[in-house]
Amino acid sequence: MGVSMSYTALYRRWRPQRFGDLVGQPHIARVLGHAAASRNFVHAYLFCGPRGTGKTSAARILARAINCEQVLENGDPCGVCPACQRFARGESMDMIEIDGASNRGIDEIRDLRERVKYAPAQEHYKVYLIDEVHMLTNEAFNALLKTLEEPPAHVVFLFATTAPHKLPLTVLSRCQRFDFRRISDEDIAAHLRRIAAAEGIALQPEAAALIARKAEGGMRDAVSLLDQCAGALTEEISPQAVCELLGAVDRGFVLELLRLLLAQDVSAVLAAVDQLVRSGRDLRQALDDLLAVTRELLLARLSPQSAQAALPEWAAETEPGAYLSLLQAFSDLDSRMRLALSPRITLELALIKACGILPAAPAMPPQVRQSPPPRSSPQQQTAQPQQQTVQPQQQTVQPRQTMQQQTAAPCTGQAGAQAEQRAAKAETADSMAAAAAVEIETVRERWQEILQRVAERNSGAYAVLREAWPDRIEGNRLLLDFPPAMGVFMASVLSPAQYKTMIENTVNSVLRSALRIDGFIGAERAACPDEEEEAAPAAAAEAQPEPEPEPEQERLF
Repeated sequence: MGVSMSYTALYRRWRPQRFGDLVGQPHIARVLGHAAASRNFVHAYLFCGPRGTGKTSAARILARAINCEQVLENGDPCGVCPACQRFARGESMDMIEIDGASNRGIDEIRDLRERVKYAPAQEHYKVYLIDEVHMLTNEAFNALLKTLEEPPAHVVFLFATTAPHKLPLTVLSRCQRFDFRRISDEDIAAHLRRIAAAEGIALQPEAAALIARKAEGGMRDAVSLLDQCAGALTEEISPQAVCELLGAVDRGFVLELLRLLLAQDVSAVLAAVDQLVRSGRDLRQALDDLLAVTRELLLARLSPQSAQAALPEWAAETEPGAYLSLLQAFSDLDSRMRLALSPRITLELALIKACGILPAAPAMPPQVRQSPPPRSSPQQQTAQPQQQTVQPQQQTVQPRQTMQQQTAAPCTGQAGAQAEQRAAKAETADSMAAAAAVEIETVRERWQEILQRVAERNSGAYAVLREAWPDRIEGNRLLLDFPPAMGVFMASVLSPAQYKTMIENTVNSVLRSALRIDGFIGAERAACPDEEEEAAPAAAAEAQPEPEPEPEQERLF
């Protein structure tokens, strides 16, 4: 005994039958309805837009309206005349629907071009609906172009495509084009609730909203997902059931993962990833949900205060720059996970790095210094040539010492140690001379070049360093002035020795100097002597007056 295939999918049963049934496309329904009511048709229409937005459905409604014998006042086909009945049964000889993906060659188009010459057999017009028309070859388009230029009066072409940019311009210019929009989540959820009520499906509003988000603007995908949930679940369709069935990640879990990222709790973040893997969730889908929630919270933080009432407390207190840092860190992660041998490891590495770079893009402080500090006094400017003239005299010391070391006999024991000390003193003197030759005005003039070099090496260090301003040079130390809001971020990003060394190397490579970097907040400088400076030779200390002791403060980096 055979099994009857009597069930029809929901998306087929609920396919639009009138122009007013096109959800989310009122601009197209209005124009097509007016053309059908006035009986003013052009010879070629092009319907383009994302998948599942109603392109083929609109083409079929228009094809019925073109040949309808009793079209309604709003342009909808009546559905009761012989032409509409033949179309509904699929018996109309003058309604030809062609799949462009499987009939894309020049031979098929040549056959079509020969058949359009003949008059309609049953209806007033012969209508050709070519779906996915962008799949036709260039030769096929060339063969069709002559027919589009001089079409017979009894032929109407309806083209549907998701990629209009792949069509030749000669074809586009001969069609009346209609661009279908992505349907909003609200419209999709409302339509799903109408379908569920008519079909007797218990659907929670939150579940309808979740299905709408997963459909990404496509009504057909949304109705298919609803059909899948209704067929698999016997109880009421809840958001948890939808997530379990579709392999999606619960919104509460995504919010908790985002909170852990912002808190830089690496161990808890890795435990959350392990939980995702154990539950069989798709990691790329989880990443997509994380990005969607992050974007949603960022937009909510940038909106007026009244729109932030529904945000969690921790989300409302987080600066927008933190959300932006996450979005930037994960912008290309999906493509890397798709090509990676282990998507889990790729995701975990990205999350670990995100926990470390969150302070690298802080919110812009309320008062940004747009103009540099006042220039140095004329007395300081006149002192610059004197300082520059010292450099050649001091640089000549090292060659003379080098020649003495080359001509002297090899030293051992105490004599060798004394020679090494003299060489170290000479090197320190040269470094301090090179640092002293750099003026603060020179540093300020080339500061943007320094920031560009730092950005090429480390984006996190650049995001913090761009908030600083070169304040002054003391000895061989370049002092950077940071705004008060940057203290915590500066300490966490620039504290590692490799970051500070990288910045110092960049500054010295641009300025050809031997400066050391130090920073302070506002007018109160933090005491942060380096270990190398503490071990400086006594001769260098005697050459300069000993500064007055400063109060002990927190070291920034």
